[in-house]
Amino acid sequence: MVWPVTTWRALQGFGVSFLSARAGDHWANLFSTIAPAQFLPAIMTLSPKTGTELGALGGGLVTAVLVATGIWTIFRARDRTGLLLTLSGAAALALYTATTDFSYGWQKTMQFAAVSLSAVLPAGGIALAVAETRGWRQIAAAGVAAFFVFAQAIIELDLLKWSERKALAADWLQLDATVRARGATCVAIDPRTFSQPFFHAMWAPYFLGRVPATLFVERGAGTGGYLRASIVSVPADAAPGASLVGRAWADTLDANSPRLLAGRDFALLDRVNRLLASSGLQPSVGVPQRAAPVFSLTVLPHAAAELQVEIVRDGSAGIWEVANDLRVGGQSAVSEPGRWTLRVRLVGGRAQTIAFRFVPAAASPTPPTFELRRVAIQ
Repeated sequence: MVWPVTTWRALQGFGVSFLSARAGDHWANLFSTIAPAQFLPAIMTLSPKTGTELGALGGGLVTAVLVATGIWTIFRARDRTGLLLTLSGAAALALYTATTDFSYGWQKTMQFAAVSLSAVLPAGGIALAVAETRGWRQIAAAGVAAFFVFAQAIIELDLLKWSERKALAADWLQLDATVRARGATCVAIDPRTFSQPFFHAMWAPYFLGRVPATLFVERGAGTGGYLRASIVSVPADAAPGASLVGRAWADTLDANSPRLLAGRDFALLDRVNRLLASSGLQPSVGVPQRAAPVFSLTVLPHAAAELQVEIVRDGSAGIWEVANDLRVGGQSAVSEPGRWTLRVRLVGGRAQTIAFRFVPAAASPTPPTFELRRVAIQ
């Protein structure tokens, strides 16, 4: 018999978690880009990459085997009613997710159903098939086992990749002491200058724990990671004090900014060039890697400088037009072997929008994006 207090606390905890997850639209949908044929293998393993690696044909075949094995296992279960009851909560959440477009629901469905589902797939299906004498059932069980071994390998490789991208080097421990040694009372964190802004926005305040004030530069959604409900954010053009940015960003768009401390993944800068807005650039976080035929940057440089953009020539014929809305001289676009080099004079201490437009030669197709070899403020 289940103790009533335990049941009540479980229901209360579920309710709070569910309402928190349902509020707002900032929750990630891991499976938003998964094709229908790959959907079941992806959610069964909570691994979108597993689904995409199978492809349409492999995903469809695995889906058919999983569904057939699952139905057969439930039908052969000794306590079929009990098994169905344990799966009912997840089924209800899955139905709710499908009918209300609850972006976080598929992930939560599989997390809540994990123990019960594992009794069906793979454990139950394989155990029943091994006990059978009919070959096709054992072949199906071998297929299910092979799929889960494959999925585990994909998940482990993915974890290795992300463990490298989201590693925290020991040099983060120097941040706090460096700031206090200079007598600084405030640090402005700019999460979107990092390649992993959600991750670094969570950890940066931890390593700046004894600094009197830490602010977040407000530039786009997701500022502050999980801390977003309790942070102090300021517009980019009003951020005071020293600034913490991504290391790659510091080496490019802040190449002329004086450094207080440089780590593997970050740089603490005394003054920075603020990016206030941008369009036509990819990705939207970290240093831009690709540009549309029309793109722009609105910057507030801390001193007079030059914006340098190198674009890879991939066979496209044409010229680039460059304009600074402050109407100052110094813009140039030079065609060189294998690249275009664009240079723009920047006025220190003033916000300015730099616009770039590719004009193709007659009858020359324009690619959807161009590769950026280099973007720097010097």
